[in-house]
Amino acid sequence: DAKVIDPEFYPFGVKKYEIPGSTNVKKSFDSDQLSILFNAKPKKPEQEKARDFWFFSFVCNGMNVKDIIHLKWKDITDEQIVFIREKTKSTKKANIKPIQVPLSDFAVMFIKKYGNKDQRKSSFVFPILDESMTEEERHKRKQNFIRYINQHLKQLAKANGLTEDISTYWARHSFATTAVRKSA
Repeated sequence: DAKVIDPEFYPFGVKKYEIPGSTNVKKSFDSDQLSILFNAKPKKPEQEKARDFWFFSFVCNGMNVKDIIHLKWKDITDEQIVFIREKTKSTKKANIKPIQVPLSDFAVMFIKKYGNKDQRKSSFVFPILDESMTEEERHKRKQNFIRYINQHLKQLAKANGLTEDISTYWARHSFATTAVRKSA
């Protein structure tokens, strides 16, 4: 639009390069597989923690792990979690709407089990990040934590006859698929 590139050399458009659509299949568990994973007996505490974080994502409407680890105590009330996705926080959209997630019994127990002892409104709910970290350090910690969950969840899933392909994204897709199947 700014005429920086001569239209003759512009690589995109009709009969030129077109960005391919996504071909990855959204993977999810059905209710029987969810039950198997939920009731699986972990062999190590790491597997239990990985499974618990996975199911927290699932019961919180498929909340992204990045959003989970960025939750602050100010985001939680007696009845719900209210947050703005990390992915969209810094966009210039005028009407970013907060996401509201009802607190289930599982979510409440999970927060009690894994929640940070420092419950000041400005503190992170889970002791994965801290305020003194740079953005680069937070990014590395997030990547390592997701890797941790996926690694230990794969072991637990395999030991219980489920696919090893499982990852944190499966919680998101499983929630969405379950909601659609229940006509939500």
